[in-house]
Amino acid sequence: MATKAFVFFAAAFLFSNYYYLYFYGFEQGVSLAPGYLSFVKVAGVCFFVMSVFEFRLKTQLRLKELLILTFFVFSAAFFLIKRAYFEVGSDLYLNSILCFLPFAFLEVKNSSRRMLFFEATFWVVIFQTIIDFYINYRGLSLWDNGAYVGGLGNPSSFGMLCNIVLSYLLFFRKRSWSTIICLPIIMFAIVETKSLFSMVAMLLIFCYFFWCLSKIAWFSITIFGGVGVSTFGWWFLPSHLKYKIFSLYSLISEGDLSGSQSIFLRFELHRKFFENLSEHFLYTVFFGYPDYYYYGVDSQILTYFGSFGVLLTAFFLGGVFVHLAFSSRDGSARKFYWVSSFVLCFMFFSNRIIDYYPMPLMFLLLVFGSPRREQGDASYG
Repeated sequence: MATKAFVFFAAAFLFSNYYYLYFYGFEQGVSLAPGYLSFVKVAGVCFFVMSVFEFRLKTQLRLKELLILTFFVFSAAFFLIKRAYFEVGSDLYLNSILCFLPFAFLEVKNSSRRMLFFEATFWVVIFQTIIDFYINYRGLSLWDNGAYVGGLGNPSSFGMLCNIVLSYLLFFRKRSWSTIICLPIIMFAIVETKSLFSMVAMLLIFCYFFWCLSKIAWFSITIFGGVGVSTFGWWFLPSHLKYKIFSLYSLISEGDLSGSQSIFLRFELHRKFFENLSEHFLYTVFFGYPDYYYYGVDSQILTYFGSFGVLLTAFFLGGVFVHLAFSSRDGSARKFYWVSSFVLCFMFFSNRIIDYYPMPLMFLLLVFGSPRREQGDASYG
């Protein structure tokens, strides 16, 4: 009982890190909170380590782990060296370095402890959704559009955490009344993050879930569900999401850049990458963009390209590819790990999701903690 209580406490502490933002000035992602509060992250990582790690050194590495560890070791060195020479950049990569350290040296605990942590995460997200509902009702939301952020302070981070919990409910947790009741709450939370990619990720999770149930059912639900969503679901979407969808459609079909600024800026980021590749080819391939010690933008892949170069980033992408392409999807636990990893990596195209604490911990846990073989995990719920 004490062990379970500590894991639940660790999950609650880890995912409630940014509630202090409500007590300081905050404007669209910019906080006036004192810098010393960042040290709370160190405590969160320590509790996480005590929850899901064994205190013994690693003895073996899978190929995907070796590739990703190689990337993080050299990228950390790149970051620290370039930080001494350049002034333009973001220090958010320190979050990734902090979260990477335990995975570099320690073994992840057995599967039952890992799944207990995800069970705790599920309940934390449910309670945070209820809290966000109350906060929005009182008009105290951190973001102007009223986006749900839980204790993570960021709509995209909370949206992806909700998607990980959604895949846990669908693919691993046993069917129970609590699962049935909480499923629509999680879906509601994802929609209320106002994050377009989180919404798309939710649809991808359901598509794969129905595909696993029955191929015939998948085609039927896809057809009728698509008609239903396009006919009725549109009216229930938040206006902010509708605006983004219209802007994306206009950009693709007509090349119109006058819509959503977030859509336009992502288009510009890709244009800038190819511009740097043509003008500073060798520098971009081996070192990243000139004059930046860390190029933090709304794309994990472009952030790494611009910060560490295409060559070093290839190690990271190679590890992700090996994980997604060659991980087995037999059994409920493996399906959960694979689907959660896929939707998190899906966000790499539109968000530097693993720069935002504590999402690097979730990404690395899904990759390093994925079962080596089917272990017959007992479901929770």
